Amino acid sequence: MSEPQHYQIPPTLAWEEFPDEIVAIDLDRGIYYNLTDGAADAFPAFATPATAAGVAAHLAPRYDADTAAIEAAVASLLEELVAEGLVAAVPGGGEAPAPVAAPAEKRPLAGFSLKKHDDLQELLVIDPVHGAGDGGWPNKKG
Repeated sequence: MSEPQHYQIPPTLAWEEFPDEIVAIDLDRGIYYNLTDGAADAFPAFATPATAAGVAAHLAPRYDADTAAIEAAVASLLEELVAEGLVAAVPGGGEAPAPVAAPAEKRPLAGFSLKKHDDLQELLVIDPVHGAGDGGWPNKKG
């Protein structure tokens, strides 16, 4: 039996955790994403190599849902993250993230998706030194 696939956030991805969301920016493509609710809970667990099942087990104490439902939500999110290049398959293994402490009140299982924004794509891909016009970034040359 083969070992489950591990996934990790690429070191080239810029991301920041805020109190109610995570913002991730793919500077090469000029696209940014925001992750809220369940997605914001799951995403940081991929900072080190992790499996979908490991992340689901890590999150289980937070949610009022059975293991199968949490695993399905994480697997669906993982598909989106891989498709957008926000996590990538990595060789080998790693330790599963430690389970989080159970809150006083468990949350409903929701929000395991990301929102993609490409409205600033032109600005984010401008090279601030070579691609900016005389007025400086974010004004393009020509």
